[in-house]
Amino acid sequence: MQLGGNVIKPPQRQVLTATPSYEAAGRSVSDIETDLTEKADATMYEDDEDPLVAAEQLARLDPRAGAEAFLAIACDGSVDDGLRLEAAGQLPGLDRRAAAEALRAVACDGSVDDGLRLEAAGQLPEVDRQAAAEALRVIASDGSADDGLRWEAAEQLAGLDR
Repeated sequence: MQLGGNVIKPPQRQVLTATPSYEAAGRSVSDIETDLTEKADATMYEDDEDPLVAAEQLARLDPRAGAEAFLAIACDGSVDDGLRLEAAGQLPGLDRRAAAEALRAVACDGSVDDGLRLEAAGQLPEVDRQAAAEALRVIASDGSADDGLRWEAAEQLAGLDR
């Protein structure tokens, strides 16, 4: 069509089709999950105010990816100790193995506040008694930890044997 010497092209129409499968698009479901996890990790650390919110939202959409996000927070030594413990505490309902790993990581980290370490170790028997024993031994034998907390860890360790 021409108007005053200029050629006017009609707008192209976009045809909407059914959503193609991920397999048909050349991407596996595993690739998509990996992308979601990487995006969640990036999103969580872009907003340092509360990475737990992002992990909670992800867990509602994809519990396995949410568990990975909580585990990443709990094992990250640059994250506030309280947030690490809180992230680990979210895991038992999502993934017991990851919960044990996260709680053990917090409990055995000598740079974490001793009280939080003992709190993490105290949650471990519910998910993994062997990991609890290991964490309590680490705390009880840590010469830099408060003597009262070391004693309490030793008592909890003895209680595991009963």
